[in-house]
Amino acid sequence: MLVLDEAPWLGLFGGRDRQSASVTVSELNALALKLAASEKRNVYRRIVDKMSAALTGQSGLLKRAPFMSCDLSVAEADHAARLTQGLRQSIAVNHDLASEAAAITVRETYEKNRSVILAARFWSLLAAFLRSGEAIAPWSLSVDEDAAGERTVLLRWKEELNGDWAAGPVLYLDATVIPEVASAWLPNLRIEAAVRARETHVHRVAVIDRVFGRSSLLTAECGGDAAEAKRQTNTIGQIVRFIERIAFRFRGQGARPGPDVAVVTYKDLEPRLRGQLPANVALGHFNALRGFDGWRGVAAIVVLGRPEASPRDVEIMASLATNRLVPPNAGYYPRGDGVQLMRDGTGRRVTAHIHPDPQAEAFRRQIATELEQIEGRARPVRRGPGARLFSVMLTSTPTALALDATVAAGDLLDAGGIIDALFARGIVPETARDAGHVLADVFVNGDPAAAVRQRLHREGEIGALTGLFSGAAAWGKGSDRKCDRSIRDLNRAASHFQAQSVEGRWFEAPLAGLESFRCFRYRLPRERRSGRVLIDIDRYPDPRQSLTDSLGPLEHFVSEKDPVGLADVRAALAGRGPHAPASETPPIVLALPVGRTPFHELLCISDRTAERHSPVPPAADDIYRVESLSLTLRVHDRHSTQPLYHRVRDGAFWPPQRTPIIAPPPQAAEPRMSAVELAIELGAKPRSLMVGPSFAKLQRDHGKEQALVIKLIGRFGRDAVLAAASCFLNLRSEAK
Repeated sequence: MLVLDEAPWLGLFGGRDRQSASVTVSELNALALKLAASEKRNVYRRIVDKMSAALTGQSGLLKRAPFMSCDLSVAEADHAARLTQGLRQSIAVNHDLASEAAAITVRETYEKNRSVILAARFWSLLAAFLRSGEAIAPWSLSVDEDAAGERTVLLRWKEELNGDWAAGPVLYLDATVIPEVASAWLPNLRIEAAVRARETHVHRVAVIDRVFGRSSLLTAECGGDAAEAKRQTNTIGQIVRFIERIAFRFRGQGARPGPDVAVVTYKDLEPRLRGQLPANVALGHFNALRGFDGWRGVAAIVVLGRPEASPRDVEIMASLATNRLVPPNAGYYPRGDGVQLMRDGTGRRVTAHIHPDPQAEAFRRQIATELEQIEGRARPVRRGPGARLFSVMLTSTPTALALDATVAAGDLLDAGGIIDALFARGIVPETARDAGHVLADVFVNGDPAAAVRQRLHREGEIGALTGLFSGAAAWGKGSDRKCDRSIRDLNRAASHFQAQSVEGRWFEAPLAGLESFRCFRYRLPRERRSGRVLIDIDRYPDPRQSLTDSLGPLEHFVSEKDPVGLADVRAALAGRGPHAPASETPPIVLALPVGRTPFHELLCISDRTAERHSPVPPAADDIYRVESLSLTLRVHDRHSTQPLYHRVRDGAFWPPQRTPIIAPPPQAAEPRMSAVELAIELGAKPRSLMVGPSFAKLQRDHGKEQALVIKLIGRFGRDAVLAAASCFLNLRSEAK
């Protein structure tokens, strides 16, 4: 049995290097001298003469008509291939050779056989082209002139699987299979089962409005205009600050000795990011991490951009794989509608690149599966309650990965406030002037100090910097400090990342990261007054030098007593674990018909606490969760410009769940009850509850059925409602 693990198809194309995959007409003629028998030599020369005449006047991809005019047949091309194959020299086997001497012998034999191998490849490709009946060679053969003016044939080919290997049964295991691509090598491919591993402790966020392509980040430095270079520099700066916040949020949470955060991007962008990121961040680039297992314990992974081949590349691969010339696409890929799949079975529409030819599009999608392979370096399916993973896909390129939330790129990168940016940077001065110097790369235009004051005013944070050092108010519930949306929404409120913290405290998401901050007093030259600063000593082992790098030479620098709020942080950390897992209690579901839209079929009542700050609510109109005796309504924005696609994925289920489940096999319809039947089961008169202005308001907001359920819970309590529903449904089930 042949077992294939992962997709090897993109590596089974030859001829990408012109030097190692080209043959001249003179080289083909010269091989005739190596044929010992004169009869074979004469036959081979006649075939070469016909081929040379057919090449006259051709350029680019070879045309079939000239070969037919010169009476060059498929049989003659096959015969020439056999003659050249017979000229290959075998390696002299000597078991006593040392490794180095054996390697030299192999290289020498290859150099002797190189022209023979290329000639045999040429004749085989020519025979296949003539046999196909195509008018133009499907990128397998093209003619050009070399530097000396000699006509040269460029070769490209598809490597086939070894016939002996594939003669028996083949087991193909691949998490990123594209059947149209695999079928080019496995024509009898039959997918017996599409199994997706269960992810129970992963939260995945993706942007939906920007792909972050390589050209949008790096082309300006290669001769672009100054305005574009400035825009790209600002974008990279935003990305760096976002990664800083992620690194601050997840510091110390990765499994040792590995990093806390992994970032994957383009190879050319990697050097620009490397010197700007914290030490707990590991960097890598696309197409260099297959099989890598060093990030299996990271707490967060960020994928910036996506690998994408040019339309010409996928057209060549599709042509070689199918032996059919794929029509070239004019310009870059056309844009079309794509879908980002959500974990609850719905989808979000995004703009995606789509090649018009189905086979070329299949190869484009196969290349795009590198995104899934890259994220797989963090081993998301092996996560448990003590090793949760936060994944950010900074690209809108659709993948087969199930998303928990989608967000606009601008909201993701620009949401951080000044205070949060300073703490993520690891240096928090007392004054806006010095804060501007620390964030000089953020405010590259104008006066940084003035820009910091304007941002603090716009964020409602006037006096927040001073308040950090003046007392506990700025750190606690009594403060007017607003919790930063980027940190709260992305790092705390996600369903699997709810930290146990005091509601209203701005440090609730990165609470553990504040433990390493220490307070210092400093004074600049020619300044009468000194200032205070909080410095992250884990990130900056030499705090004085780090402050000097930001503000310039210091005249005075000493340790200072920590502010009261910072002392409270350490006290809070001493009393609890910073990342206690969220409750895994399964919800209690009442199957009640609501039917306001075709797919909203269930009213879900659960004893879980609702996620109050989820950046993207579940895609449902009628999902309720019980909090004490009150109900919290979770409403999707129906006026959003992003329409919903329900049941895009096979086996999708409804309503959304906190953790993915394998879709159960079809079963008989379960018994259901209406709200009126529920009221009668409780001994209430439904008509008496469905009158009055309070019920009218509930009915306007939630519909008739839901309004009656809310009234029943308010009168009888949650436990009584659940007990009555359970009893009624059990009796109906027994009756059926």
